Amino acid sequence: MDLRRQNSPEGRAAAALATEKAANDAAIDMAEMLVKFRLRDPESAQFAGSSVSRINKQEAVCGLVNSKNGYGGMAGDEWFAVKGTDVLLASDGPDAVRRMGQLCGH
Repeated sequence: MDLRRQNSPEGRAAAALATEKAANDAAIDMAEMLVKFRLRDPESAQFAGSSVSRINKQEAVCGLVNSKNGYGGMAGDEWFAVKGTDVLLASDGPDAVRRMGQLCGH
Protein backbone atom coordinates (compact mmCIF):
# COMPACT_ATOMS: atom_id res chain seq x y z
CA MET A 1 0.00 0.00 0.00
CA ASP A 2 1.48 3.35 -0.94
CA LEU A 3 1.94 6.10 1.65
CA ARG A 4 -0.86 8.31 0.26
CA ARG A 5 -3.35 5.47 0.57
CA GLN A 6 -2.19 4.58 4.09
CA ASN A 7 -2.75 8.19 5.19
CA SER A 8 -6.16 8.45 3.56
CA PRO A 9 -9.29 8.17 5.74
CA GLU A 10 -9.95 4.74 4.23
CA GLY A 11 -6.41 3.59 4.96
CA ARG A 12 -6.56 4.79 8.56
CA ALA A 13 -9.97 3.15 9.03
CA ALA A 14 -8.66 -0.15 7.64
CA ALA A 15 -5.64 0.02 9.96
CA ALA A 16 -7.89 0.74 12.96
CA LEU A 17 -10.14 -2.21 12.09
CA ALA A 18 -7.14 -4.51 11.73
CA THR A 19 -5.81 -3.38 15.12
CA GLU A 20 -9.22 -3.91 16.76
CA LYS A 21 -9.56 -7.36 15.19
CA ALA A 22 -6.12 -8.37 16.46
CA ALA A 23 -6.98 -7.16 19.98
CA ASN A 24 -10.33 -9.00 19.89
CA ASP A 25 -8.68 -12.21 18.65
CA ALA A 26 -6.14 -12.04 21.49
CA ALA A 27 -8.90 -11.44 24.07
CA ILE A 28 -10.90 -14.39 22.72
CA ASP A 29 -7.85 -16.69 22.80
CA MET A 30 -7.14 -15.72 26.42
CA ALA A 31 -10.79 -16.12 27.47
CA GLU A 32 -11.07 -19.56 25.88
CA MET A 33 -7.91 -20.64 27.69
CA LEU A 34 -9.39 -19.45 31.01
CA VAL A 35 -12.65 -21.31 30.33
CA LYS A 36 -10.68 -24.50 29.68
CA PHE A 37 -9.24 -24.31 33.22
CA ARG A 38 -12.80 -24.67 34.56
CA LEU A 39 -13.66 -27.77 32.53
CA ARG A 40 -13.40 -31.42 33.56
CA ASP A 41 -11.73 -32.30 30.23
CA PRO A 42 -10.11 -29.10 28.88
CA GLU A 43 -8.66 -30.81 25.80
CA SER A 44 -12.13 -31.72 24.56
CA ALA A 45 -13.37 -28.11 24.59
CA GLN A 46 -15.10 -26.93 21.43
CA PHE A 47 -15.95 -23.22 21.26
CA ALA A 48 -18.59 -21.54 19.13
CA GLY A 49 -19.64 -17.95 18.65
CA SER A 50 -16.92 -16.44 20.83
CA SER A 51 -16.91 -12.67 20.51
CA VAL A 52 -16.00 -9.54 22.41
CA SER A 53 -18.98 -7.75 23.92
CA ARG A 54 -18.92 -4.12 25.00
CA ILE A 55 -22.01 -3.15 26.99
CA ASN A 56 -22.28 -0.29 29.50
CA LYS A 57 -18.52 0.37 29.35
CA GLN A 58 -17.80 -3.25 30.29
CA GLU A 59 -15.83 -5.55 28.01
CA ALA A 60 -16.25 -9.31 28.14
CA VAL A 61 -15.76 -12.31 25.90
CA CYS A 62 -18.94 -14.33 25.47
CA GLY A 63 -19.75 -17.55 23.65
CA LEU A 64 -20.58 -21.23 23.88
CA VAL A 65 -18.41 -24.14 24.98
CA ASN A 66 -19.01 -27.86 24.70
CA SER A 67 -16.76 -30.42 26.38
CA LYS A 68 -16.75 -33.94 27.74
CA ASN A 69 -18.53 -34.62 31.01
CA GLY A 70 -17.59 -37.13 33.71
CA TYR A 71 -19.10 -39.97 31.67
CA GLY A 72 -16.92 -39.24 28.64
CA GLY A 73 -19.74 -37.88 26.47
CA MET A 74 -20.08 -34.34 25.22
CA ALA A 75 -22.10 -32.32 27.73
CA GLY A 76 -23.71 -29.95 25.20
CA ASP A 77 -23.28 -26.25 24.54
CA GLU A 78 -23.03 -24.04 27.61
CA TRP A 79 -22.90 -20.24 27.66
CA PHE A 80 -19.79 -18.65 29.10
CA ALA A 81 -18.59 -15.12 29.79
CA VAL A 82 -15.12 -13.96 30.77
CA LYS A 83 -14.45 -10.49 32.18
CA GLY A 84 -10.82 -9.98 33.03
CA THR A 85 -9.87 -13.27 34.66
CA ASP A 86 -13.36 -13.98 36.02
CA VAL A 87 -15.00 -16.92 34.25
CA LEU A 88 -18.76 -17.42 34.39
CA LEU A 89 -20.47 -20.57 33.16
CA ALA A 90 -24.23 -20.98 32.87
CA SER A 91 -23.95 -24.03 35.14
CA ASP A 92 -22.68 -21.74 37.93
CA GLY A 93 -26.31 -20.88 38.65
CA PRO A 94 -28.84 -18.07 38.33
CA ASP A 95 -26.57 -15.30 39.62
CA ALA A 96 -23.94 -16.20 37.02
CA VAL A 97 -26.57 -16.30 34.27
CA ARG A 98 -27.90 -12.88 35.33
CA ARG A 99 -24.36 -11.43 35.27
CA MET A 100 -23.71 -13.03 31.89
CA GLY A 101 -26.83 -11.33 30.57
CA GLN A 102 -25.47 -7.97 31.76
CA LEU A 103 -22.09 -8.59 30.16
CA CYS A 104 -23.19 -10.27 26.95
CA GLY A 105 -26.63 -8.85 26.28
CA HIS A 106 -28.56 -12.13 26.33
